[in-house]
Amino acid sequence: MSWVNPNPTSPIASVLYSVTEPILGPIRSLIYNVFKYQGMLDFSPIVAILLINWLIIPFLRNLAFMVL
Repeated sequence: MSWVNPNPTSPIASVLYSVTEPILGPIRSLIYNVFKYQGMLDFSPIVAILLINWLIIPFLRNLAFMVL
């Protein structure tokens, strides 16, 4: 959403923000505060996708294997 400028009062933008901000907010603060990144690009969605692929998906596969 940072690449486009949606209407902040739009219900779609509000739902997207409320769903993604709990995940992207901590990652964004980590990138900007800990690593001192001062650039214009927001890398937090990329980091979130990588974390989901590396952490959550293997956990779900193991969980599904234990159930079957």
